[in-house]
Amino acid sequence: MSRFEFGPANNDGSGESSVNLLTNQYIGKWSYYDVNKDYLVKMPEIRAKMIFPKIYLENFSSDIYFDYSEKCSELYYKKKQDLLNKKE
Repeated sequence: MSRFEFGPANNDGSGESSVNLLTNQYIGKWSYYDVNKDYLVKMPEIRAKMIFPKIYLENFSSDIYFDYSEKCSELYYKKKQDLLNKKE
């Protein structure tokens, strides 16, 4: 399963990610806008485990995608905050 975002006009939060539902491997390639430097910063690749229940056609719904989207956003914001804290 994959997703991508173009972010707002300054492209904050732009990038793409995917999760392999068989191996639970998540990979995210994101960027954020640095207001102090006035340019888009490419973040290091995010790799994590993202666990989902076994999904079959009978139990597939949009809720699975929305759950993935929320988990993906949490990983993005956590990584972004970690990077910003390192700069301080």
